[in-house]
Amino acid sequence: MPYFELTELEALIPAEWLLQALDDENSGTAEMFEAARSAAEGEINGWIGLRYLLPIDPVPPFIKDAALKLAAELCYARRGQIEQFPWTNALNVLRGNLTAPGVFARIATGEIPLYPLAAPAAGAATKSAPAVSGERSKVHTRHGSTMC
Repeated sequence: MPYFELTELEALIPAEWLLQALDDENSGTAEMFEAARSAAEGEINGWIGLRYLLPIDPVPPFIKDAALKLAAELCYARRGQIEQFPWTNALNVLRGNLTAPGVFARIATGEIPLYPLAAPAAGAATKSAPAVSGERSKVHTRHGSTMC
C-alpha cells in the first residue's frame, strides 16, 4: 500500500513547481512521481523495517505525513530550491543526528510505537501516579532527634 498519492503531494507543493520537479521529459506529466514516492517510502522503511513487518497497513497518519514531506524535499531539491523547503526542521526531528536519535530510529528500537496505544475503555481502572505531599522529608536519627 503506497504511503501517499500524487494528489496529496500536490496539496503541499505549488502545482507548477511539482510539475517542474517531476517532469524530466518535458511531457507535461509528473513521470518521476513514482521515483520520488519510492525514495520517500524507502527512507522510512529502512528504519521501521528493522522492527515491523513491511508493508505497513494501515499507514499511520504521521508516517503518511513524513513520507509526503520527504517526497516534497526531493521535489524542492530536484528543482534547485532546497533553501526554500519549509519542513527542514520537521525532517531533522524525524531523521535525528549524531547526538540525538530521530523519531525513525526511536521507532526502530521500540522506544516509540508505530501505532498509537489504544485509550483505556470507559470505566476501566487505570494506574495513576502516587500523590506527592508538600511536606518536607524527615529523617529520624538513632538518638531520637529529627532532621529535616
